[in-house]
Amino acid sequence: PCFLLGGGYDRSLLLSLSAYALDKEVEKVVRYLKGFGHERIMIPIDGSGTGLGSAVLSGLKNGMESPPASGNWEDYCPEFQENIPAVWQDYWRKSLLRLRATAVVVFEDSQLISFYGFCMANGIRIPEDLSIVSFSYNQSFDWAVPRPAMMRFPNAKAVSHFKDWMA
Repeated sequence: PCFLLGGGYDRSLLLSLSAYALDKEVEKVVRYLKGFGHERIMIPIDGSGTGLGSAVLSGLKNGMESPPASGNWEDYCPEFQENIPAVWQDYWRKSLLRLRATAVVVFEDSQLISFYGFCMANGIRIPEDLSIVSFSYNQSFDWAVPRPAMMRFPNAKAVSHFKDWMA
């Protein structure tokens, strides 16, 4: 058996795997945030060309169920082209000012760090002013104040479960 945590999957390989449909997971997160009253949920996409944009956009649309009050769906999934820390600070500023987002969903640790820094530098309080959910999991973020909501199952726990299963 082979144990995978997300990522690409070649159907020709005979594997036992654990994976998820990104659009369905984004939809669940959006519905969760919507349940708290969030109507302007921003989910930035990095410009790495991973092709996740259409799945994220689909999940956002299905989770919100009704069109955005202003702009279009693509506005709420802005593509942040350069993977340079200083540039992301400007991306956050432009996107948040334009959308007036009340919640942000990120996929990577670097995005979470960048967003926390942006909020701190601009007097934005999490979660009082803005909510955040991370699809990533990093045990180090347990030390963050406030601790972000993280979705990915911790790797160490996954390995422990796998070892128990193998035994």
